[in-house]
Amino acid sequence: MNFEEINNGIIKIYGHCPHRERTIGMYNCIQDIIDKNIKGDFVEAGVAQGVSSAFAILMLKTRNSTERDCWLYDTFEGIENQKGGWDRPLEWEKDLYGKSAANMWDNGSLSRPYYSRTVDFVKNKIVQTGYPENKLHFIKGKVEDTIPDAIPSKISILRLDTDFYLSTKHELEHLYPLLEKGGYLLIDDYGHFTGAKKAVHEYFGDDILTKENFYMAGYTCLIHKKI
Repeated sequence: MNFEEINNGIIKIYGHCPHRERTIGMYNCIQDIIDKNIKGDFVEAGVAQGVSSAFAILMLKTRNSTERDCWLYDTFEGIENQKGGWDRPLEWEKDLYGKSAANMWDNGSLSRPYYSRTVDFVKNKIVQTGYPENKLHFIKGKVEDTIPDAIPSKISILRLDTDFYLSTKHELEHLYPLLEKGGYLLIDDYGHFTGAKKAVHEYFGDDILTKENFYMAGYTCLIHKKI
């Protein structure tokens, strides 16, 4: 399947598809790790509805790469818990437009229903990809509580989408060392939330975009190939 065919498969499952530029970026990363036989599992922290995970998992299936386990981390609190079980952003964290992430958290504009679904909702969608169910791991709870207790031994695709400083910092510290050389790190909100960006800069340095193995997919998603 090409990109459009996989995207259409996700539309059949969800009724919509993930953000196009970011998803094309992920598609290219997955193509590369399969073509170059980079070992390791797929990981996403911050799953929400599971649309991006479903795209990656469907692509792995269509490329006959189902030997990989898929690890999906989220609080999975469901829309009835409007805060989604996450911690409040720190006071200095802002979005791309300079708005306080903490204020948006308090007034509810950061807790739109699609930010949090139950694990049963997400699992029901993901299994429709046809991926072997024994290879799917749904890890419920805050990443600070579940990582590193439940983690893979090797990672080929590491997608981080928890938006804020503390969670992103924790994920990088514990999961990036498990990323295989030739594998890819994707930070979904690097360009949108200052907390995610600060965590990345503290880990890799402020000059990352001057390096060939760091680049942007759209205005917000940072992609890094580990070399």
